[in-house]
Amino acid sequence: MHPTTANIGERIERSEARYDVAFVGRIDPQKDLPLLFRGLAACARRHTLVVVGDGRVDYVSELQNLVRELGLEDQVSWLGWKSHSDALAVVRESKVVAVTSVVENFCHVALEAIANEAELVLVDRVMSSADFKKHAGVKVVPPTAEDVGSAITFCLQDWSDRVSQRRVDAEQISAICSPQNAAQRLIDFASTVRTNSVSCR
Repeated sequence: MHPTTANIGERIERSEARYDVAFVGRIDPQKDLPLLFRGLAACARRHTLVVVGDGRVDYVSELQNLVRELGLEDQVSWLGWKSHSDALAVVRESKVVAVTSVVENFCHVALEAIANEAELVLVDRVMSSADFKKHAGVKVVPPTAEDVGSAITFCLQDWSDRVSQRRVDAEQISAICSPQNAAQRLIDFASTVRTNSVSCR
């Protein structure tokens, strides 16, 4: 997925959300879906999780076996690969988007989630987690099943209380990531490089 923040006003109303939790991305060991599944199993209440993405057939089968072992078969739906627009529609229909990756840099899906007013659960090993926490009300937690489960529970049980805050976060993150702001940052960076280059001569 790529950051798309231009059409926030076209999103569905959050009262129509179809899914409690969504994962959107490559199905790969790097994404640590087992942690997300175990976090879901640790929740006191039963929540639904939709998985968008594809990966190696043998690895997907391994994950599906884990879901069965954890007793989550009726809570987890596998939607497979989706186009960007269809994946974004799932984000807009989800209350929470979870990112439990072992290694992650900027994390585009996190931006998509905030810009479309979903709650975001992020593990602290995602490199950009501190930036997202600074600019939005993101739950950043250690990579344990208990912490992920607690964050999911918190986000869902207080869902209706944070509608206004999510809208503020969406507007703020959209402004920060706008093409105009990005262009200005590039100009500032180039100016800094040029100044430092001259001073070193």
